[in-house]
Amino acid sequence: VILSDTDITIKYLSEKSHYSFDTTNSHYLDWLNMAKAINHKFKSAQGGLIYSTSNESDSAIIKTIDNKVINLSNFFTEIFNKPFIYINKAQLEHHHDLEEKMVTVANNFAWSIKYSGLETGKDEYCQESLLTTANGYIGLRGTLPEMTISDEHYPATYIAGLYNQASSQIENHQVINEDFVNAPNGQFISLKIGKGEYLHPKQLITHHLTRHLDLKTGVFTSQWRVETPEGQQLDIHCTKFANMADMSHYAILYTFKPLNFSGEITVITRLEGNTYNYGVQRYRSLNPHHYHVLQTGANKQQAFILAQTDQSKIGIGLSSTISGDFFANEDIVCHVSDTLVEQTITFNAQQDTTYQLEKCVAVTTSTAYPDSWQDVVNWEQQPLHSQLINSQKAWQTLWDSADISISGDLMTQKLLRLHTFHLLSSASPFSNQQHQLDVSVTARGLHGEAYRGHIFWDEIFILPFYIMHFPETARQLLLYRYHRLPAARLAARAEGFQGAMFPWQSGHDGSEQTQTLHLNPLSGQWDADHSCRQRHVSLAIAYNVWLYWLNTHDHQFMEQYGLELLNDITLFWLDQCQWDEGDQRFHIDGVMGPDEFHEKYADSLEGGLKDNAYTNLMVVWLFNQIEMFINNDRFSKKLQQLNRQSSVFNKIQEVKNRIAINID
Repeated sequence: VILSDTDITIKYLSEKSHYSFDTTNSHYLDWLNMAKAINHKFKSAQGGLIYSTSNESDSAIIKTIDNKVINLSNFFTEIFNKPFIYINKAQLEHHHDLEEKMVTVANNFAWSIKYSGLETGKDEYCQESLLTTANGYIGLRGTLPEMTISDEHYPATYIAGLYNQASSQIENHQVINEDFVNAPNGQFISLKIGKGEYLHPKQLITHHLTRHLDLKTGVFTSQWRVETPEGQQLDIHCTKFANMADMSHYAILYTFKPLNFSGEITVITRLEGNTYNYGVQRYRSLNPHHYHVLQTGANKQQAFILAQTDQSKIGIGLSSTISGDFFANEDIVCHVSDTLVEQTITFNAQQDTTYQLEKCVAVTTSTAYPDSWQDVVNWEQQPLHSQLINSQKAWQTLWDSADISISGDLMTQKLLRLHTFHLLSSASPFSNQQHQLDVSVTARGLHGEAYRGHIFWDEIFILPFYIMHFPETARQLLLYRYHRLPAARLAARAEGFQGAMFPWQSGHDGSEQTQTLHLNPLSGQWDADHSCRQRHVSLAIAYNVWLYWLNTHDHQFMEQYGLELLNDITLFWLDQCQWDEGDQRFHIDGVMGPDEFHEKYADSLEGGLKDNAYTNLMVVWLFNQIEMFINNDRFSKKLQQLNRQSSVFNKIQEVKNRIAINID
């Protein structure tokens, strides 16, 4: 693929095609349509070389007139689903190792995601989510260290199980929401030249930016070339990872090099206790503040913040240690306020010299460290290099158990690994299992605040992965539900039912977190929210318990926890099944199925449907399974202890054979 300023020439075997195309004045859609046309014509191609006749130093990167940045080799590889390499003139003349390079490109492509250029707003938020590095306890969004909370960028730190309720005044209503809290931030690092402003993406010319997430190692990297309004240019590189081997730690390596100047540079690094929830646009009218700072402090290389959530009273500890090759301990100046801890180092930098700052951060919460979370201020940090080696080894252990390798389809291979990576990031044997975390996987993992970070029925889709690859982690996730069984029983009794009614949206304590009213932004009216009637969430919990036992034969789990969950869920659904003398059938009324567009009948003020097919079929499935356990010698005694009324078992048999099933 030969690119000039005005056209593109394709050489394939003996064929040659020209595409008239203004490569210097084109839209992203033009490039997309052109690449698709080439792909359609040369479907049998197994890869390709991209060569530009431009004299630009970085002509492998194209910036379109609608401000999209295209990495040519990545772009063509995605379109063709085959490896493409960008080469210069010298490489074109000495191409003996190109086949080997293409194998390397294909392998790297399938093990990573990469973005070029600096987006803003929704597109940027999306990229930051996908570039998140996490270890099952801590999640760090894929932002640059210099970024601050704004409509353009959203640096955030999420900690598993960190929830808080806050009250908000919306129109004339007082509403209470439980949110997944954006925790205090330890990622911020920036620098300023002379007496200028600290560098921020909004104030700079970005000549080149690439952000890359290595799925194999969980390491985020960025390469950024910037220019100040005064014309000073720097290369700034960042390496960031959440330590998979030690869940309470993450580290950042910040590297910078002045390219066309020498002079005074001041580096600043912060612990920020003034963060707030801002990640979802439609939640921004709600109260975003969820914690308050208890204490701040710094002593040269060390800094710390201790905080606590306002309503849930969860303690949060954050401490950091910095080191570098351009300063000594006495060069660090500390500024401590009620919510911020700043450390600055000023020195004389030389042109074309590279400088490094290491920042190692430790995080604790009182839910994970109930007796020692405040001790984080005294923790000794392992060097970044040691942490990186240990984290990479831990990731390798996980991939050895979980990788699914396929051939012939690069994009499918990449997507399989991306999904696997996000699951391993959201719940990991190195955190959930070893530390017995009382958490489950939120609807957005440790990557964002959508759905308020609540736990829904999505477990039914992801538990099979953990059950097959990491059964002990699956067990820990199921215990999250068992520990909230008392709350589910209270919810059932409040509605006049026996057994356990698990919430559609679960968070900190297992109480229902679904809103009862929502403000309709189109009509301005407050409408009832019926989604809590998706009672099938408890059927998903039962299914997960059954599937775990079926695959692991963990009889101890069933005897201590699983049977009690199944029994209480069964009792709840027995109460939902009402007999109709007319058709001699049992019916279930007032529930929503997985199809959330049908929350009630059009002419009804009441929420829910009658005889939702999915719900009724799953109830029959549940009753079949509980009957199987009743007839199992190992488990029958335990079930009889849980249910002293033999009529319960008789009713299970009666209902499961006579429940109404309407499939239309």
